[in-house]
Amino acid sequence: MSDDYMTKTLYNISLLYCTATEHKRDVAEFCGNVELSRLTEQVVFSDQYKISQYNRRTSLYLDREAEAVHEDNILKHKVDE
Repeated sequence: MSDDYMTKTLYNISLLYCTATEHKRDVAEFCGNVELSRLTEQVVFSDQYKISQYNRRTSLYLDREAEAVHEDNILKHKVDE
């Protein structure tokens, strides 16, 4: 399968083309639990890089490492890419 075919096929259903709301609406046609998807994305892609009420650490030894991630703008930029 060529890259060109995949690009033409997948681009119009991607978040590069659609807004997040449009994408979630389209996903909802095939998934019954859009809220769970939203929460998973939040926890995996957002909350770990900032202070969030949903972050829970079981070890005080992780506080310094978590703070380093929260303050590392270069890391967050690379993750965003």
